Amino acid sequence: MIDIDIESLYKILCILETSNLLINYDSELSINDYKALRTIQSYSPHCPIQAIGKSLNITKSGATRFINRLEKSGLIKKYLSPNDGRVCCIVLTEKGNATHQKASNHCKNEIQKKLTNLNKEDTSQINNSLKYILLSINNNRNED
Repeated sequence: MIDIDIESLYKILCILETSNLLINYDSELSINDYKALRTIQSYSPHCPIQAIGKSLNITKSGATRFINRLEKSGLIKKYLSPNDGRVCCIVLTEKGNATHQKASNHCKNEIQKKLTNLNKEDTSQINNSLKYILLSINNNRNED
């Protein structure tokens, strides 16, 4: 059993969840659009459509409809996987990259605003803890 206050960490993650951070974001970008763009960016350069379905917890056909809408908006481009011609992949367009970057910057600025009252020592402790948490998560992800 780990000695981490999971409940507090969960509450922090809920507060900082994308949906809360994008509330005042003046764009036509929905929360699911942002999550999809973030997922595509993380899989770059070959993001299969099923990764979007998994990320948004929607069916394969739902993911296809969702992706078609993003493609119509000019945010993504579809192509066949170079590794497996049966798999349809997606990549962010220049507009999609710019939109993703702008929304990500907005989220980061909102987080920064929420943490402005922390002193230097607290900030250092939080940064060290976050590094260890991310390292642990990434190590576990690689083992799966």
